[in-house]
Amino acid sequence: SGQPPQTRGRSMEANMDLESAIRDAADYCINNGYIAEFLKKNISEVVNMLTKEFNLETAKQVWQEEAREEGIEEGIEKGRALSAVKISKELLAMGMPIEQIARATGLSIEEIIALQKE
Repeated sequence: SGQPPQTRGRSMEANMDLESAIRDAADYCINNGYIAEFLKKNISEVVNMLTKEFNLETAKQVWQEEAREEGIEEGIEKGRALSAVKISKELLAMGMPIEQIARATGLSIEEIIALQKE
């Protein structure tokens, strides 16, 4: 039928489980050219995503874990950068050539020259 799923009447919707309603809506979209190619290729994933129960507590835990991992990665990167700076300062104090310090620490020559001026 050519009517969008939401206009077909409450009696049909009340008797339809969520997955059937999603598939019905997807069929309507496919038959009427709305994101048809995408839905043809991905209908199982779409149905799966829309029928999974969203659990706020689980989502919060996942978000917190992702944020924690990002924070750890940022901390490691900052630690490496500070370590390279500290080592560069020590090597400068020992009289090592700037080019060698750059190769050893990964800092740019410009960064080491700036450290030398501190």
